[in-house]
Amino acid sequence: MIIFWDTVKENVEVIGTLATSLAFLATAWAAYEARHSAKAAMRATRLTAASLLEMKKSSFKEWYGLLLEQHNKLLEDVNKTLLDDSQYNAKLSINITKGVYYHATKKPTYIKYVNHITLILNYLDKDFYLPSSADSEKKSYIEQLRNSISPKVSLLIAIFGLNIDNNNTYDAKKLYSLLRKHNFFENELFFEEAISKVHYLDSYVAEIFNEEYRRSVEFYVDKMISGCTASKLNTIYRYQRLTFAVLWSYNNPCRQHLQQRFNDLPLHMRNSIELNMEKAAEKVANFKSCLPGFVGWELKIADRKLRVIRDEKELKRLINLYYKHPFDSQQTSIVLTNGATNRFGYEIEQCLSDCALDNAYLELRTNQHKQKVIDGIVSEVEKMVDQFKIELNSFGFN
Repeated sequence: MIIFWDTVKENVEVIGTLATSLAFLATAWAAYEARHSAKAAMRATRLTAASLLEMKKSSFKEWYGLLLEQHNKLLEDVNKTLLDDSQYNAKLSINITKGVYYHATKKPTYIKYVNHITLILNYLDKDFYLPSSADSEKKSYIEQLRNSISPKVSLLIAIFGLNIDNNNTYDAKKLYSLLRKHNFFENELFFEEAISKVHYLDSYVAEIFNEEYRRSVEFYVDKMISGCTASKLNTIYRYQRLTFAVLWSYNNPCRQHLQQRFNDLPLHMRNSIELNMEKAAEKVANFKSCLPGFVGWELKIADRKLRVIRDEKELKRLINLYYKHPFDSQQTSIVLTNGATNRFGYEIEQCLSDCALDNAYLELRTNQHKQKVIDGIVSEVEKMVDQFKIELNSFGFN
């Protein structure tokens, strides 16, 4: 016994080292086992997550397929109704937003279809099997739906999404929000004329914009050049065209061109004023050079004695009389004739109005304060553009 303890005492350091080593090995083994278990658990978790995702994806696709199947049946009804709906097509040709809207939104077939579109888009938005950030995956499902829809039906959906007067048979605000969120119309042109000019969209937008907006602004600019103050100009109520309500309210290939046209309009009007001032002197001179040719002509005014223009001085006096007391050619029968050629009242009225405007531009050209006058007119144009945008923005739910 004594010998054993002596041996232990002599080898205590060796034994301690051995014990420490064994403890370390035990700890290392335990750590290895724990790490191995953790990896196994992570693999199991990933497999479970992948399995759940696959189940969710499968369930989503199955339900989405059923929704598309139902959509296609409803779409057939809509296409047939659109084909037979002569009133709708007539109102489209008139192109007044509210006229088309109020007709379309009372049709049960259209309402049922639009409600189903809302249902599909909401399902994609709320129940998609991937996180909301997975837009590229969603897009493929959106395209699946969109590819079955013609431009005419797309236009119908867009009309229902406008903020006009919801009749509670569908949720216009929700529809509009979903259409915008999913960029539903990013490749849609809606209108036959736009589709026929797909390679020249900027020219197409310029044409319809100039017809609807620029000409109106040019009219008011000319009035201001002629001496009317902005406060006296009556910006008459404008019927809102469906073309602009739709192209402005949704992201589509035409929208950027339309925005650019509005933004550039004040500068275009400034350049137009400068150009008209440059041309004014020549145009006024041309008008004056034509006056002697009317000497000897007869002026016939309804309920008045026939008058022969004896000389240029008398002709100028008659022109000045017109500027003081202008006539309405639609209410007054007037003819200027030499027996072979006639100039009717509306022609005389237009000619004299154009000359007065050219004189106004000529006077502005020599006005020492012309830059201030032009700046003031352009400022009014900017206000008009802002008002146009406010009117168009009112069709959205922003």
